[in-house]
Amino acid sequence: MKVKVVCRKVYDYIRYDLKEIAFPSSLPDPPHIKKRRKLTWHERWLVLKEASRLYGASWVRDI
Repeated sequence: MKVKVVCRKVYDYIRYDLKEIAFPSSLPDPPHIKKRRKLTWHERWLVLKEASRLYGASWVRDI
């Protein structure tokens, strides 16, 4: 009887807990959070350009 219980617990651990540890499920966003729209390619380019400029400036002088 004890072997059956131990086997069942090991099976449940592998089936439920190990899967959650290896591949955790994400939590849903809170209800008050509004989703933002995705950036266009042009907006992404502008963000990358500005970030690169600021990064380069941080190596040369204080911003």
